Amino acid sequence: MNSVTEKTIRAYHTDCFGHVYHGRYVELLEDGRWSYLEDNTGLAKILHEKKILHAVVHMDIAFRKAATLGDRLRIETGVESATENSVTMGQNIFSSRTGEKILSAKVTQIYYKKSPENFLPISDKVFSEWTDLQKINH
Repeated sequence: MNSVTEKTIRAYHTDCFGHVYHGRYVELLEDGRWSYLEDNTGLAKILHEKKILHAVVHMDIAFRKAATLGDRLRIETGVESATENSVTMGQNIFSSRTGEKILSAKVTQIYYKKSPENFLPISDKVFSEWTDLQKINH
């Protein structure tokens, strides 16, 4: 199940050219992933209760069009793939007004306790409630 988050571009998101600064897109994508975990799976609460952390280990972003001050953006997020050690989320950002794609991204994360070297396998029972993850092959 995809999650949709909407954000309005403010002045602090933009660079001297009036476009969204590329580093701000990383934050917008993170907002989308957190919304996905909170809204669709409740997994954010479970991970917090069990003191399980996660880290982004790879991010691939394809920029398509600039967003500017005042634009309203729609961030769509869903599970793209998984391995025994990681989950890759597929994300797209669209202009809410025009529907044009601003960017597409793939973000790979691992889950762990105390340090990234102690990762949890995606087959761990803590992920059993993540229905989107259960639908794809590992």
